Amino acid sequence: MPKPNLTVLLSAHDPGAANFLAPVAKKLSEQVKLTIVLSPLAQSVFDRYGLKGLCAQDQSALGWLEQVKPDYVVTGTSEGIDTLDRQLVLEAKLKAIPVMSVVDFWSQYAKRFSDAEGTQLAYLPDTVCVVDEQMRAALSEIGISDSQIAITGHPHLEQLPQRFGQTPGKRAELFEKLGFDRHFPLICFVSETFGWNVQSDYRFHSNSGYQERTLLLLENCLQAVADIADESGMLLQVVNKLHPKNKMQEFFAFESAYPLVHAQDIDPYQLIQAADVVVGMTSMLLLEAACLGTETLSLVPREAEEKMIPNAKDNWRVVRSSKELKEELKRVLNTQSTEQSLRKDLPEAHLGATDRVIHHIMQGERVVSC
Repeated sequence: MPKPNLTVLLSAHDPGAANFLAPVAKKLSEQVKLTIVLSPLAQSVFDRYGLKGLCAQDQSALGWLEQVKPDYVVTGTSEGIDTLDRQLVLEAKLKAIPVMSVVDFWSQYAKRFSDAEGTQLAYLPDTVCVVDEQMRAALSEIGISDSQIAITGHPHLEQLPQRFGQTPGKRAELFEKLGFDRHFPLICFVSETFGWNVQSDYRFHSNSGYQERTLLLLENCLQAVADIADESGMLLQVVNKLHPKNKMQEFFAFESAYPLVHAQDIDPYQLIQAADVVVGMTSMLLLEAACLGTETLSLVPREAEEKMIPNAKDNWRVVRSSKELKEELKRVLNTQSTEQSLRKDLPEAHLGATDRVIHHIMQGERVVSC
């Protein structure tokens, strides 16, 4: 039976986990005594929902547990070794407090639960919430029991059209608001965090010797755009949407490249709905763009990375080479109109996702006994 007097401690370190958990926290706060603990990056996501959390760095995981005395703990699955998310999993299990963690994207499954020595499942909670069957199967492959996995859908994607979708016909207004010319196509490149080095099996190559994955693929995107512009005489606008963890100076090498605007503080949801096409790798913003109806090209440099692509929508295309990238950009730019209307769309799998996550929390119990 649900426990209306439940005390819940909710923690999010990474923006991805914050996206998943913010709509849950918004609704859950009306039903339980909820304490939210966030990193600064996670707080920026919760701000969109009007939610203020306590600073994660103020004390240790044990300190938070002793202060809040929760009946249930909810965390993200951050990749950092010493994040509060991870430490709360360990400390909560030592205190026999049920703990749930959420997997917010289709990647790095083993790393999310491994320690610094690579021990798999060192940070395994009692319950793991996943978005879909694709995630469940991947977690099963690394040794997590199906009885510990709850398929819920993605709460953020459930809320996306209602909270961030633009009214059809408003695309021209978005162009003006963002400072772009609505008469020329807009291409949005979505950068990712640095630290992923180019591998020998990459299907994309750099003319400038870039060894950083994001820089390599941005170079390929700009080259394809420049080639199309030269061949067609078309003026193309390109904006590089930086990841929250990116620094502007990391892209100084592209100052003399095809006219490029670097954007860090711009509203990402307005940007992806103003764009004719969104180009990136495997970040959540690409999936959001696809769900909101924008043509989306996912550059996948390695065959092994294709497992990181979610079962998305028809307007999410996987691109495996620079030649294919140019062809896909030409296809999109030749068929899109700068006057097109925005549309709101949503995969049915995410409908009810927020309530499904809350349902597991409100039980106040483990999925299995440990």
